[in-house]
Amino acid sequence: MMQSHQTEQGFTLLEVLFALTIIAVVMSSYSYSLATASKHSLAINERFMATVLLRNMHAQESLGELQLEAENEIKFAGKLWLLKKEKVLLPNSRLRLVRYQAAPKAGVNQAFVSLLRPEVANPR
Repeated sequence: MMQSHQTEQGFTLLEVLFALTIIAVVMSSYSYSLATASKHSLAINERFMATVLLRNMHAQESLGELQLEAENEIKFAGKLWLLKKEKVLLPNSRLRLVRYQAAPKAGVNQAFVSLLRPEVANPR
């Protein structure tokens, strides 16, 4: 009698599970990288918008079109922003710095942007 040798082709269950594990690890690291990049992109966008807001407010105030208080809430680019203005007199000088700070009222990282502007203080 002749015996027929059948060779089975295919992957074992262990090989399939091992390949699926590798694919899962690669996909999860890719997903994490994508989420991190998205979060950083939103933070960069908020900082850019805060910078645009500060420069715009500074320009309007310099032209006399706007008078800012110490703390202001301003709606800009569809968001509510907190804008702070602080004047600091430099010691032994007639020069003072005006510091503007802007941050989204409810943002991704609550990061703020500062803008410094020198001005001459009024004589005493």
